Amino acid sequence: MLELITIVDRLIAALRNGVNVMLVVALGLAALAWAVRTRRISPFSGVSRFVRANIDPRLASMESRVLRMGGTSASVPWWALLALFVVAVGVIFVLGFVRDTIVGVYYASRRGPTGYLGLALSWSLSVLQLALLVRVISSWVGGQFTSIVQLSVRMTEWFLGPLRRLLPPLGMMDLSPLVAWLIIGLLQSAVLPLR
Repeated sequence: MLELITIVDRLIAALRNGVNVMLVVALGLAALAWAVRTRRISPFSGVSRFVRANIDPRLASMESRVLRMGGTSASVPWWALLALFVVAVGVIFVLGFVRDTIVGVYYASRRGPTGYLGLALSWSLSVLQLALLVRVISSWVGGQFTSIVQLSVRMTEWFLGPLRRLLPPLGMMDLSPLVAWLIIGLLQSAVLPLR
């Protein structure tokens, strides 16, 4: 099991290095595409021909989405860079989650039933934090009627409702999600020794 953890650690480290290099290259290409699109580089130069032949075709699907949402053609390279960054961070996060899960199961198995109970409690609290995060983000960007958001509301309202009644009102600000996040964090640190 320790060998598997070591392999996953090496994979994550290599992926982080690769992502860093990829993002630096993508930043340079995005800057070139932006400069061509805003005509800071002559449209008749070799750089412009390179961008139109090699970079612009890869930005076509992103461009249609950005333009539908009211963006400009010049901003497409930056949106593509942001999307690439989010996907790369997401992949690294998922691998880190898998690694932490493997480590948690390994150490829980060494502690016996108490370890498994602590692991189950820790996972439950993590799912609750994730549902809380989905609920907060959906309140900022909309989409409260999607099934995922409705599930997150059902999972967190039992906890947020009483907190909302206990906390003093601060106008339009609802501090109950922040307080709930802190309470869940404290509970997780209390459960950590059980794992």
